[in-house]
Amino acid sequence: MIRPARAGLVPLLALLLATGCSRCGGPAGGPSAERFVPAGVAGVLVIPEVGTASRQAAALHGALAAMPGGEELNQVRTLLGAQLSFDPFDPASLEGAGVDVRRGLAVAELAPGADPAAARPLLVVPVGDAAKLDALATRIAKERLGATVKAQENANGRAFDVWRRAAGEPALLSVAVVERTALVSAGPQGPDVLRTVLGLDPALSLEQSAAWKRARAAAGDGLSIQFFIPPGSPALANLPLSDGLVAGLSASAKDLRLVGAALLGPQESRLRPLAGTGIGKAGPTALDPDTVLAVRLSAAPAAALRLAREVNPSAFADPALEKAAEALEPGVDLGVGLAAKPELSAAVAAGGQLDPLRVARFELVATAKDPAALRPLFDDLAKAGGGVARDGRWRVPAGQGEVAWTLAGKTLALSAGPKGGLDALAARAAGQGKGFAAPTPTAAQALAGGLGGAVLDGRNLVKALKALPPEAYGTGPDAVVTRALVEKLAEPAGRAGTLSLQADLPAGALRLAFVVELAEPPKAP
Repeated sequence: MIRPARAGLVPLLALLLATGCSRCGGPAGGPSAERFVPAGVAGVLVIPEVGTASRQAAALHGALAAMPGGEELNQVRTLLGAQLSFDPFDPASLEGAGVDVRRGLAVAELAPGADPAAARPLLVVPVGDAAKLDALATRIAKERLGATVKAQENANGRAFDVWRRAAGEPALLSVAVVERTALVSAGPQGPDVLRTVLGLDPALSLEQSAAWKRARAAAGDGLSIQFFIPPGSPALANLPLSDGLVAGLSASAKDLRLVGAALLGPQESRLRPLAGTGIGKAGPTALDPDTVLAVRLSAAPAAALRLAREVNPSAFADPALEKAAEALEPGVDLGVGLAAKPELSAAVAAGGQLDPLRVARFELVATAKDPAALRPLFDDLAKAGGGVARDGRWRVPAGQGEVAWTLAGKTLALSAGPKGGLDALAARAAGQGKGFAAPTPTAAQALAGGLGGAVLDGRNLVKALKALPPEAYGTGPDAVVTRALVEKLAEPAGRAGTLSLQADLPAGALRLAFVVELAEPPKAP
């Protein structure tokens, strides 16, 4: 596992991860932060350009602070500025600390040394003013760590500073400045870390690492913060995908984007069949326009089932399920919404043991390769479930609701929930009436192509919750509790607006992209 850095590094990390950007002065100079990070680290966080990350963080912070209850975020910013003696979101103030905010930085945990239990943290900082940064390090060493004794040591012909509480005691903070870059390591292993880094062959650095280059390509462009665990890291020792992991994020005043990718290596041959033809299905669907959660499987259904069986053979062993998956084309839509009269109070009292069809409704729309081959299978399923098959429709009782489906031409439409839901779905599938449409372009993209995607429409969720009839809450104390829970759910859902997730298979990797889009704040009357 990746071990956290010692406490002495924390104040400097807080400063540098929140640094701002200034476009004043000349062009950025100096090597990249990755030049000073060994390729075989246990894990590393890279900010390609500190200013970009800061601008994005500041924009998101401002948007969240402007929402109801956001005053607490402003208080956090004030307290942070007071602790650091400058405002971490003010570029001029940060430049006053000596940081070159036009370049990148890195925070790494080096691979274990002679003592596997000892943390080996490394912070790579772009230097704008060495004297000012030295003053900052001195203040942190003395005021935060109680280290008042500074001595110089040597590595590869270069001197670096080591701070201790007293001569002969373990190191607390070690700092070297080379090529307009500060190398900082906290804790007793600090001198050893700097010796390793100062003697690093550039060809063996993260900058030249083939795995790092593949990971960045898999994650995609536009990520202001990137975290990478390379192959061979102890953190990947017990994971099925051990060829490297990368995660990153970017933000603005309107959204937050998180991306994670796993390098597949020899595992790619197992997952590549999921991509099928690679043909996505974009645009509106036949799902209910008030759908809260819309999911689209664009991967090949049969390949997805085979992979699911590898993970949990007993749960997907039904031969009928295999026949159905083989008979469906890619592009399967699933929608989840609240039932017309959900029994929320009963759901709370049941502690999660309630029949889901008493609370939610489910819809599925898919395209059949060979409808004639599916009809006998559907007849058998209906009979086995105690249902009926009549006029191209199949119905099976399920608790207080039903599972009903129809096959019109090649279009399969299935509804699970209160009785009667299939009629409206079948009509929309036949082109009669408006279906669900993703509320934003980003959400629409999540449902188009790749392996599949999902969209949680906060607008529809809040709309459904506000439209609940009084009887949905029940009576007595349970009604009060249920209503309180619903109100707590509605508030953050309304603020988040839209949540979307997309999975795809770029060359050599499996990638997941998650986006939170904030709802527009209400306009003043």
